[in-house]
Amino acid sequence: MKTLFKSVGFYILLVNFLISIFVYFYTVTTVSIPTGQFVKFTQIYALLAVFYLYVAMMAAPVTKYFPALPFNSWLVKLQKELVVSAFYFGVLHGYFAFFGELGGFAGLGFLTPLFLLAICLSAAALLILTFIAITSFDAKIKALSYKKWKLFHKTIYLVALLIVIHSLMLGTHFINLSAMIPKIFFTALSILVLLETKRLDDYLSEKYKNFPSFGIFGVIGSVAIIYFLMTYVFTSSPASASLGIHAQHLIDAKKSQNTKLDVSMSPITNLYPNKKTNLQFAVFDTANGQQVKDFSVNQEKLMHLIIVSDDLTIFDHVHPNLQNGIFSIDYTFPKIGFYRIYTDFQPVGSSEQVFPFRVKVGSVEDKQIVVKKDFTMETEVDGIKSKLILPNNLNVKDLSAGKDLITFQFSDSKTGVDITNIGTYIGAFGHLIMINTDSYNYIHVHPNLNYTPVAGEETGPKVSFSPLGIYGTIYPGTYKLFGQFNIAGKIRVFTFFVKVN
Repeated sequence: MKTLFKSVGFYILLVNFLISIFVYFYTVTTVSIPTGQFVKFTQIYALLAVFYLYVAMMAAPVTKYFPALPFNSWLVKLQKELVVSAFYFGVLHGYFAFFGELGGFAGLGFLTPLFLLAICLSAAALLILTFIAITSFDAKIKALSYKKWKLFHKTIYLVALLIVIHSLMLGTHFINLSAMIPKIFFTALSILVLLETKRLDDYLSEKYKNFPSFGIFGVIGSVAIIYFLMTYVFTSSPASASLGIHAQHLIDAKKSQNTKLDVSMSPITNLYPNKKTNLQFAVFDTANGQQVKDFSVNQEKLMHLIIVSDDLTIFDHVHPNLQNGIFSIDYTFPKIGFYRIYTDFQPVGSSEQVFPFRVKVGSVEDKQIVVKKDFTMETEVDGIKSKLILPNNLNVKDLSAGKDLITFQFSDSKTGVDITNIGTYIGAFGHLIMINTDSYNYIHVHPNLNYTPVAGEETGPKVSFSPLGIYGTIYPGTYKLFGQFNIAGKIRVFTFFVKVN
């Protein structure tokens, strides 16, 4: 029988190796974009690692409290193989996340302190799991002695804690805790916690005769679990959000990301003012020339089209429709001149992409455009006054690191009363477009919130934005800010000029 268990353990590890190979080739053949492949690798391998770690940790409490369940003895005896399987998939997850999504050590310089903290926690968990896996073989157990080995392997609880924190901070599936995968994850975790608190209370009741078997740890654990599940997981409230750090943004830290795709625009010539024109955009994978046809919804839309004139006096934010892989929209340019068109979209399995175009509308000479700058910190639109609140020294370093905020404060221009009925507009309490007046560098920023507001929710009088480096590279210079807000059911645009040192 012992030989049989050993052979079963071997086959478990063999099957997991084959699963990892299948996942690799399946992803490579179904996802054409390399960056999207890295995202899928990290997601699937992470879920497999968590699954095996969970089953390994459940072995002891399930065997103790549910002895009638079939295969209980197998579950315990194969516990070491389950831990090694978790380690194997954890290594694969870490490899593709670090060297694939992030781009290796060079990418660390682009990350904020919270990103770095999340990576350090996962690295610590993987390091501990490495030692646990190494000591999970019979020879090592004998060398350590079973008592010491058992004591050391209790660090698996620390590994689980670090993984939970890491998942909340960076996990793509944990943006919204009330989604399906977080529901399954936290429900399973809650069952494990309840069983482990029961084991702890039983141990204390055996050691101390007056201690109840379902004692203080069971009560505290049960109350905490019920509160957490009802408040953050099994709810449709906007509070059911993670720590607000989206794993996909790791890809945006790579400077060369946009070179993997290309976008065509038609027509790009013979454009005229005050004439409706059907603009069409197609996305291609530069690696194989194939057209990309599947896109993810990003802030409630498949594509955001930002159109500004070269002198930055005209601004528009529209959304083309997708049909048969082609984005199209009927658009009328209001006057002659040169325009910048920014296509902002997200292919399935990849990150947000931005591709700019410069087009000539009408008969106009291409000459140096002078952008008239006004650094007034207050502006008024439709009887609503907006005041721009900035730090004393607005600079690239602090903006990119998330230390500085750009805040719009609203009030009634006549009465001075604060405006508090700022509603949602395409999935956010506002959109901030920053255009560099010299290079026309484009940055699209969403409000500094750790959740996605629901339709009908309102805020005010302030809306703050944090133009982190993950939204795009921020360079020194003068930017024109276009802030779009839904105030009292009407979309209004407030503009300012700011200098970034």
